[in-house]
Amino acid sequence: MNLTVKLFATLKNKAQASQLAQKPSLEPSIKSILVAFNHEFAFPDQILSPQDEIALFPPVSEG
Repeated sequence: MNLTVKLFATLKNKAQASQLAQKPSLEPSIKSILVAFNHEFAFPDQILSPQDEIALFPPVSEG
């Protein structure tokens, strides 16, 4: 299966990359990220398909 995982905002900065390989520096952020598949927010029971694009976003807070 070939997946593309894109990173945004602070996750992109922490990983020092816009796409994901193995990035241990992101481990502390994993519990609070938002996930999207193919430009739509993902749900825990969603099944991945070949060629899916996965986007990871840090939580957004208003201040």
